[in-house]
Amino acid sequence: MTAKPSPEQPSDFSAEYTKLKKERDKRYEERVRWETELNTVERQIQEVEKKIRDELGIEPDQLEARVRELSDEATKIVKKIEELLKPNKAE
Repeated sequence: MTAKPSPEQPSDFSAEYTKLKKERDKRYEERVRWETELNTVERQIQEVEKKIRDELGIEPDQLEARVRELSDEATKIVKKIEELLKPNKAE
């Protein structure tokens, strides 16, 4: 039978244990950092959604449809202007 290592003498087990504890702590800190960033992004999204409601008077999920409508309207206006600016073929 092998003798137990003394507390003053680090064993392979204690070195591995220390390494794993450091890795655990590192991952925990990383997780906390990511959670903080996620919370920040969620707050920013909520602020933008509130701004959309307050300034545009529509719900955020309606924004894409409204942008599409405005884009279509702008395209129609540009086409009308182009038609007006084209030289008349009858002349």
